[in-house]
Amino acid sequence: PRAGSWLDVGNYIHGPAWIPLLTKPPYPAEYTYRLFLPFAATLRQPGTYTITAREDLQFYKYPDPKRDDSKKTGGYTTAAASIPIEATAKVVVGQPDDKKMGVLIDDLVKQATPLTTRDAANAYMALQSIPDERVVPYFLQSLQSDNGNLKIDALRVLSEFNNDAALGGLKDGMAPASPNVTNLSQGTTFRIIAAIGLLNSPHLDAIPTLLTYRHDPDPGVREIVVEAIATRLSPEKASPLLQEMSGDKNKDVSDAAKKGLAKLVKKS
Repeated sequence: PRAGSWLDVGNYIHGPAWIPLLTKPPYPAEYTYRLFLPFAATLRQPGTYTITAREDLQFYKYPDPKRDDSKKTGGYTTAAASIPIEATAKVVVGQPDDKKMGVLIDDLVKQATPLTTRDAANAYMALQSIPDERVVPYFLQSLQSDNGNLKIDALRVLSEFNNDAALGGLKDGMAPASPNVTNLSQGTTFRIIAAIGLLNSPHLDAIPTLLTYRHDPDPGVREIVVEAIATRLSPEKASPLLQEMSGDKNKDVSDAAKKGLAKLVKKS
């Protein structure tokens, strides 16, 4: 590509990523694009795996703000060139090693603190994918952050562990959020995310905890409670609770409870 063009190195997982080629790159040029494997595949058994990634590299002319059609189309037209690429790598998965995993987790926590660089972000992403209870303290700490994205990630990770400390974090997430929290999408509340975490948690006390929020002031939380009743309880226990919540003053909540009751009747 010539100077003043963009190189699209998007992938099928994260969408397009744009690298501005503001100067003529040296040739031959080499670009490394990292694929975080757990986003594409989960390898749970020891063995040798072959991973093949395919993508089209697309080259676009740099948008010209002087052109009217450039403004109308957002600055980009049909790709000037599209080059199919393919890369294959061999991944060897060994037997679990508790000691080495502990060292790895400690190292990743150090790399991810503070979370201000690309390497730190990569370490943080790796920590989210490790199903080891030793990551729980790190995400409990992230839960105290005023960064909304970190808090959401922490709640999601904590919901994966059958661990008293992780359950405690989900319970903390049900408390009113600090007004200082940033990076939170409009309409999103941590209490709803924490409720979903309780719904998905493998901890035996998670569902009983969630059921205590049947009369919560947030209808979004109550609707998740309805889902828990309909999908996690026996028909005998679910039926009276769903009948109670079918009279909820919020239509979405009452409709969800009525649908749950109808499914129970159909199964019986």
